[in-house]
This record gives sequence, C-alpha cells and structure tokens, in this order.
Amino acid sequence: MTIRVRLADFLCKRIYDAGCHQMFGVPGDFNLGFLNRVMESPVEYVGCCNELNAAYAADGCARITGLSACVTTYAVGELSALNGIAGAYAECVPVIKITGAPAREHYRQRPLLHHTLGDYMTPYHIYERVTVDQAILNDHRTAAKAIDRVVKHCLLFKQPVYIAVPSDMVDEEIDVDEDLVEWMAPKEPVSDPSALEEAVDEIVARVEKSKHPLFIPGVELIRRSYQSLFEKITNKTKIPYVTMLLGKGILGEDHPNFMGLYMGHRSRPEIKESVAASDCVIIFGEKLTDLNTGGFTQGFNDRNRVLINYDNVRIGSHGYTGIYFKDVLAGLLERLPERTEYPYDFPRAMHSCVNRADSPTRYSPNEKLSMKKVFKKFAQYLQSDMVVIAETGASMFATAETMLPHGCMYFGQTFYGSIGYTVGACFGASLALKREGKGRRVLLVVGDGSFQLTCQEVSSMVRFGCNPLVILVNNDGYLIERVITDNSYNDIQMWKYALLPQVFGLPEKACFKCETIEQLDKALEYAKTENDHMTFVEAVFEKWDCNLLLKSAGRMMALNNHLEPSITEDMLEHAAQEQHQSTEP
Repeated sequence: MTIRVRLADFLCKRIYDAGCHQMFGVPGDFNLGFLNRVMESPVEYVGCCNELNAAYAADGCARITGLSACVTTYAVGELSALNGIAGAYAECVPVIKITGAPAREHYRQRPLLHHTLGDYMTPYHIYERVTVDQAILNDHRTAAKAIDRVVKHCLLFKQPVYIAVPSDMVDEEIDVDEDLVEWMAPKEPVSDPSALEEAVDEIVARVEKSKHPLFIPGVELIRRSYQSLFEKITNKTKIPYVTMLLGKGILGEDHPNFMGLYMGHRSRPEIKESVAASDCVIIFGEKLTDLNTGGFTQGFNDRNRVLINYDNVRIGSHGYTGIYFKDVLAGLLERLPERTEYPYDFPRAMHSCVNRADSPTRYSPNEKLSMKKVFKKFAQYLQSDMVVIAETGASMFATAETMLPHGCMYFGQTFYGSIGYTVGACFGASLALKREGKGRRVLLVVGDGSFQLTCQEVSSMVRFGCNPLVILVNNDGYLIERVITDNSYNDIQMWKYALLPQVFGLPEKACFKCETIEQLDKALEYAKTENDHMTFVEAVFEKWDCNLLLKSAGRMMALNNHLEPSITEDMLEHAAQEQHQSTEP
C-alpha cells in the first residue's frame, strides 16, 4: 500500500522524528519554498548570519542533541557552508545538509541561471567527498525511500549527509510505502558471532597476561553514547586510562582511574612514562591524529596495541572485520576479570593535572592576567553540567590541561581545526541547551584571531536569548601561528572586543574587558549570578603568553612544514620546568 504526501512535509517530519529539532540556515531564492514548509513544520528554523556559521551551528547543536540540520540555497549558499560540513565529516558529527536547488527543468536544460556553474551537478559531486550519503529528490517515486535511507545513514555512521530539494519538488506529492509512513530508527548491524567471540577471547587473554594494561577511550565512544559502557569496564577491571584530546571529558576527570591527558612526547613526564611502560594498550574508538599523538610520537606500537573501531578490531598486526563496537564492549564487560585492587601504581589527574579546582590561586587583585592564572581560575569556575567549547589554538591547549568535573562536556574542532568554528558551534550548542530546559550552560573560550572570522553569530546568540559565558583570549593576533614561525602576517587589527556584543544588543553590564585579576573576578561573579543571558569577557594577555603544550605543538608543526621554529629546545625546557613547579603541591 502506498500513500501520497507532500515532499517537504515528509522530509521535515522524517528528520524531526529522527531527532533533528533545529535547522540552521540562511534563506535564498532556491530554498524559500522549502523554508515556507519548514515554518509550518515541527522543526525549528534558526536563521544565522551566514552559511558557514550555520554549518558550524548545526555541528555544535548535533554534538548536544545527536542530530541537526543546515539549510542553504544552491551553490553560493551550500559552497559557503562546505567547510563547516567538511569539519563535521572529519570529526564524525551527524548533520543533515539540505540544499534548496533549481527546478528539475533547469537541471535538464542547463540555462545560465544565477548561482549556477554550468554543470548543475557540480555542488552534488563536491558534497560527495564530505558526506556519507547523498540524494537529489527529483523523482516522486523514489524520494521517500531516498530521504529515509539518507537520514538513517547519517545516524548510523555519525557523519553528514546531503539532500537537494529542487524548487518544483517542494510541494510535489510523493509515493510513501506503508512501511515508511512511521519513522523506524536504523538497526545496528549485528556482529559475526564467531569473529566476535574470537576477538574478545584474544583481547581478554592479552589483558590477563598483561602486567601494565592501559585503556585509551576515544571520541567514537562519545559520538555513539557508549561512555557508560566504558565506565563499567574500567570500574570493573580497575585498569587505568588516559584520554587524548579528541576524547577529553569522556568521563569526569576526577575519576580515580584517570591518569590524565596523553599527547605522545608532549605529555607530562609521569603520563608519558606510564604509557610507554604498558604492555597492553587498548584503544576504544580513538583517532590517532597528529595533535592527539603529539606529532605521531605515541609510546606504543602494533605489538602491544589493540584498536577497537566501529566495525572492526585490530590486534597487533592482524584484525577482525564484521564485528561492531557495542558488541565488543559488551563482550569485554562480561568477560574481563573483576579486580578489587589496581594492577599497578599510576599517577592520577585529580592530583597532578595542571589546572584543577583545588589549584592555589592567591593572586593580588592588581596582578596582570596570564594564561596560567586565568585557567587556574577557570578550573575553579567550572560546574558539572557545563559544556566547554575550546577554539583551535591557545584556547584549546590551555583548556586541555584543565580538569573537568564529572558531567562536564568538552569539545572543539580538535582534528579538523578550522579557526572560527567555535563561535557558530557555541550558538548551536547554546540553543540546544536552551531548548533542553535543564539550565545547562556553554562556556566558550575563543582567541581573538578566530573570533574575527565568525563573530557575527554573537548577534544570533543575543537574538535567540542564549546564555553562554564567552571568554575571548585577546593576545593580539594569531598566537598558534606565532609559535610555529612569526611574521607580520600573524598580526590583526585590534578591536574593541567588549564593545562589539553591545552593537548586537547585549547589555553593557554583561560585557567586560579584563586586564587584572580583580576585573576577571568581577566578570566571573557576574556570569555566575546573572546566568539567564550571555556574559562576554575579553581577557587581555601578553602577545606570546602560552603554555608548554602549545609551544611544543608549534615547534613540531614548524619542523613538519620545513620552517624555522619560533620555539627553541631551550624554551621548551624552561617552559617544562615552570609547569612542573606550578603543579607541585
């Protein structure tokens, strides 16, 4: 049996039932007809200042809710959004990219229509490279099946998908088979039983034989909401774990089994030594990227490494396919032996993390701000229900060394690293939390250079009544590039940052420029008590003020790109000594 439903109605209902309740976008003539139908649907349309920011906002929203959408016009709009969708693809974030496209007759006849590129399929082919599935809804007989398939693939693979809606198809009635009328969530694939049993047996045997087993839980656990499964495994086995930057905050960083952040040779000495000493490293869904591994300097190799991914397991130099993450986790939880004592002594983040809630912060009120001082205060300010978003660069490397309380979520574009991403993502995440209605709040840390790329979305946050605490790190330019190699191209125009949100309608009392500890304390106190709207804090630092992690990363990136590094080995040694002194009890 088949029923007839208007295409736009079916698409909106399908994505809403799948969990997509916000659609971020910018209007344009090719998508106006579709947007008219969105406005009548249960999906909330959220207008943004530009298409790139809309893609970033959809990414940030999806990291909170599990699914979001970005809608633009054809070509000029969707190609502006492309970088944001590419970042979501790289970092495994489920975003539905919807394009309002020219009418079907234009695809056939190829007139020199505005916004077009001659070949009307060009945007589609570009998006093929940064989405996991695609569809142009140009046939009433197949449109419903295509929509259902694409949405399910977005959820199943946790990556963006692409849907183009020709303008003459918006109100077209499409054929919907009886089994597609109601939404059915995609079924998780079933593991091959014999391969699953063999893989779990081999992992368990390795752990039982190991003297220094170690876990590295990764970002895939977060994307698939498997954190509780991993927590049960580490609690049962008492096997300690480290996280890499992509997996930061996977559990509360005050967990007794948590050593701290691992970034290869850039790690703190005690963590680097503990990982190097491990004879069995089990990695749960983490990407071994350059930033995650400290420039591919991880202290483990194929012989002692187990990689558990979405649809395969690699143990040493051989692997298993056709077995799936959740099944492997369930098998390990059942089969790994329970321990009452830890297998060996190890450092704990709760005692040694650089920036902790119990870090001493006895500063005089008139002291100038520094990264070290601010992020020790930052650690004290954090609350368990916050979402911390850190921009690529100094902001990310400073928050990386800050201990997160249980329940505190953390993210940034740690792998793809598109600067400016976090302002749009902050809007999307803040709106998702506002709609959630549980009083949770975003804390955004963003650099001045990154902010200048995407600052317009502060206007959207004010417009929609979002309440993030925004800390703008003003260090007079592109600091992450300075620590790679410096030249005048790293300089930017100095803005009066604390005045800009007032242009967008934020009250003057909610905007602060802080150069001293006293000024920062007043700003943070305001943010804590007046938490129903945004607080904007411009924190002013010396141009070269950054931590050891950023200096080390800068030197590595300079050498990788055959540049003369700004940071010398002597500078790194001095920074390491300073950091060691700052973490001593």
